[in-house]
Amino acid sequence: MILRCPVFLWGFMGAGKTTVARILARRLAVPHHDTDAMVERLAGMSIPEIFARMGEMEFRRLEREAAVSLMDQPSVVSLGGGALLDSALRARARSHGPVIVLTAPVEVLWKRASLPGNRPLAGGGLPEFAGLLHHREAAYRDADWIVPNADGSPEQTAAAILCWMEENGYAIQFGADATAGCSDQHG
Repeated sequence: MILRCPVFLWGFMGAGKTTVARILARRLAVPHHDTDAMVERLAGMSIPEIFARMGEMEFRRLEREAAVSLMDQPSVVSLGGGALLDSALRARARSHGPVIVLTAPVEVLWKRASLPGNRPLAGGGLPEFAGLLHHREAAYRDADWIVPNADGSPEQTAAAILCWMEENGYAIQFGADATAGCSDQHG
């Protein structure tokens, strides 16, 4: 398949954005960009350090800078969970390529996100985590497609996204049948 534009994978912490994005980029033979990794490179420190030293507002500014820099190139972009909360930035991303939100039940997201790592907003316990998810859900619903990620493997999720992208004109198939079985992938 040939990707015609960037594709943005978005959703809450633990939804599997980076894992699925890597698979999708490999299958499309395009670069994968992770905005969290880009922010860490821009700041020269880890995300928890950015939050501790510079604050969440500076993290969001760097995250926005990273996202905007990727809007004009065919690639697969895994965005941080808060990257497109700003409706103007979300609309700008959608004008360049599809915004696809990965979802899972809050308990699954919590189990994945509460593992030790770079998630400063996951440190407050499940009730606070669920509250943050609830606060963001309206923004997440403003996507081109919402795909649940809890029921299948990352490979199945990537295959479903490929099918959706071809069916909606974001990617053009060539060569071997990369979207064989699309009707079985999603509804």
